[in-house]
Amino acid sequence: MDRFSIAIGKKPPSTLYEVLDELEKEHRDDEECKKFAEEPEDEAVSSRHHGLGQHIRNGYELWKGDSVLSVHFKSLGIFHADDMSGIIMRSLHRRLNSRDIKLKDQVKFYQDFWEETDRKNKGAPLSGTTYVELPKGKGCITLNFKHIDSRIP
Repeated sequence: MDRFSIAIGKKPPSTLYEVLDELEKEHRDDEECKKFAEEPEDEAVSSRHHGLGQHIRNGYELWKGDSVLSVHFKSLGIFHADDMSGIIMRSLHRRLNSRDIKLKDQVKFYQDFWEETDRKNKGAPLSGTTYVELPKGKGCITLNFKHIDSRIP
């Protein structure tokens, strides 16, 4: 799965469902794709954040913020490229296993995560280190960041 090649020279997909169609069509019979589908969902997605996830973020230019796909995700309320690629991978895993992708639930998960992170970081310094606890059983991460917030005058 980490060897997914994002098609170049084609009209870029503009929705989650177009991305899923493209990835599934091009890689359904790949051994890595089969392995991805057979692994438990959380493991399959999290273990590929830096492989498949990076290919998705770079190949579909999700970091740019103005690609047609990132604009689509922003219209859903998803603004971070890591979240976008996470939704794509989780949705692909579910589709390969003939399960409902539950897009609204995935969007809500990320919105709740950032809302809670924002709430916890109110009054935090403009730069430094922030410790972020993920939902129960998902671990934690430490972020080193320079805080840039359009709400700050």
